[in-house]
Amino acid sequence: MSKTVVNVSDLICQTESMVQFDKDIVSEDFTNSKEINTYFGIVNLKIKKMDPIIQKRHFVFTVDCSGSMSDLCNDGRTKMDHSNHTLINMITYFAEHPELSVSVSVFAFDSDIYKIIENEEVIQENLDKLIHCVRKIRPKDMTNIEKALLNSKEYIASYIENNTETNICHIFMTDGDATQGNTMPNELKEFVAPLVSNIFIGFGLEHNAYLLKELAATESKNNYYFVDALEKSGFVYGEILHSVIYRLLENTTITVTNGLVYDWKKNSWVDTIEIGDLVSESNKIFHVLSNNPSDFTLVVSTIDCTTKDTFDLHIQNSDGFIDLSNYKYRQRTQQLLFDVNLHNFDVIKHNVSYSGDKYDELHKTLQSNGKLLKEKMKKLLKEMQQLSQSLEKDEEKAFIKLLCDDIFICLQTFESKHSAMYSCARQASQGAQRSYSATYTPKFDNNTPFQGRVNMPQFKRSYAVNMHSQDLDYDVVNDNDDDDDDNAFVLPTFPKFSYNDNCDNDNCDNDNEDDYQNNYKVSEQIDNPNSTLSILSLMRSCSAGMNDNKLFR
Repeated sequence: MSKTVVNVSDLICQTESMVQFDKDIVSEDFTNSKEINTYFGIVNLKIKKMDPIIQKRHFVFTVDCSGSMSDLCNDGRTKMDHSNHTLINMITYFAEHPELSVSVSVFAFDSDIYKIIENEEVIQENLDKLIHCVRKIRPKDMTNIEKALLNSKEYIASYIENNTETNICHIFMTDGDATQGNTMPNELKEFVAPLVSNIFIGFGLEHNAYLLKELAATESKNNYYFVDALEKSGFVYGEILHSVIYRLLENTTITVTNGLVYDWKKNSWVDTIEIGDLVSESNKIFHVLSNNPSDFTLVVSTIDCTTKDTFDLHIQNSDGFIDLSNYKYRQRTQQLLFDVNLHNFDVIKHNVSYSGDKYDELHKTLQSNGKLLKEKMKKLLKEMQQLSQSLEKDEEKAFIKLLCDDIFICLQTFESKHSAMYSCARQASQGAQRSYSATYTPKFDNNTPFQGRVNMPQFKRSYAVNMHSQDLDYDVVNDNDDDDDDNAFVLPTFPKFSYNDNCDNDNCDNDNEDDYQNNYKVSEQIDNPNSTLSILSLMRSCSAGMNDNKLFR
C-alpha cells in the first residue's frame, strides 16, 4: 500500500491555532518562574474533525477478578458486574464499527491468570461468542499484580513480532492493591509492557493510587485514570477508546524561543514539552510566558499516525493583546493542584519511610504545609466563585466552574485516606484536558484519622497496621512476627490535622470561605469545556444499558 502524503493543513486548523498574550505584565508571585517583567499567554492548538484513520488496532484488556470485585456498588450490582458490562459494551461497539479493524485479547487475574479471549477479531459474526466469554469472568482469590503485568508484557512482546503495523493499547484495571507476589512499585514498573500505550484504571476507593501512578509514569504515552464510582466506568473507558480510535498525530512536542511553556506534570516553565498524541476535533490550550511577545515563536513537531511522516508547524502570534484573566485562574489552579498532589503523596511516603524523631519532625512540617495549602484552596475557591457570579457568557462560567470543581474536590478529600487519588485525578484531568474526572466524594468523619494503604520500597515491618481499623491512634502498632507477607504493609495512622488551632472567633476570617465550601455543588455534567461531540458519543456507547437489569444477567 502506497503512503498518502499529508500536509499539516490537512490535520491542524491553522486559522484557529494561535498564540495570544495578556495585556498586563504578570506579578512576580503569579508563577513559580524566576522570570520577571513577563507577559502571560496561551497557545491554541486546534485539530480538525476527521474520521478514524485506517489502521489495525489491538486492545489487550487485563481485568482484576480478585475476591473484592464481588463487592456491591451503590446500585446493588457488583464491581465485576460493572466491569464485565463495560467491557461488553466496548466489544459491541467494535463489532458495530468493522471499519475500525479491531481485535481484542482479554486476560483476567487474581492469584492466577485466566485467558478469556486471545487475539480475536471483533465482528458481528462472533460477537455473541465474545460476550459469552466475558460473562464467564467471576471474582475470587487474591490480587497478584506482578503476575498480571508479566503476562501482559510477555503476550504483547510476542504479538508485536508478527503485527508490527498494528496499533496496540493495553488497558489494565484493578480495584485494589497487590496482595500476592511482588508488591513494590519500583520493581513492578519493570514488568510494564514497553513500546505500547498502557492505561491503568483504578476502580473505586480501595485501589493503590500510588502504585498505578508509578506504573503509568514509565513512559509518556501511559496514563492513570481513577473511576470514583463504578457506575461511571463507561465514561472513562469511552474517553480512553476515543483517544485511541481518533488518534491522528503522535509523539508531539512543543518548542518555544524567547519564552517558556508550562509543563503541568512538573509544575515548571521550560522551553520544550512533550504532549504525546493529538486526536480528532480536539482543542488543546497551553500556557506560555515571554518577556517580549513580539519575538516569541512556537513550533509544534509531530508525526502523522498514518504515513509516519514528521512535520513542524509554526504557530503565529496574533496581533495585539487580550484579556486572559480566566486562563490566569487556570494557571493558578494548576499550580495549586500540583502542590496539593505533591503534598498528598509526600504524606504517604512519610508514613512508610520514617520513624522516631525524624517521623515527628516531618509530621510537623507536613502539618504546617497542609494548613497552608488548605487556606490557599479556600481562598482561591472563594475568589473563583465570586468571579463566576460576575460572568455573563455560559462558556466562561463553565470554564471557571471546572476549575472550582478541581479545587473543591481536593479540599473535600484533603488529608483523608483518599486524598492522593482525588488530587491526582483532578490534576491529571485538568492538565491533560480530559473530559471526565472524579466527582463523587465519600463523606468523611472529621474525627477519623488519616489512614490508607500503599506499598513503597522503603518500609519497616514494625510500622504495619490494619488498614480497615478505624480506632487506631497515633501510636505505632507493631506487626506480628508470623505475618505471611513481608512485602505488604499499611500506612500507620496519625492525628487528623487541625487547621484552625490558632483561629478564634474574633480574629478568624475563614467563616465566609467555609460558607462558600459548604454550599458548593459539584457539576455532574460530563459535557465540560474539554468535551467534544465524538467523545461524548463514545462515552455514552460504553455506558449504554447501565440502568437495564436485563443486561446484567
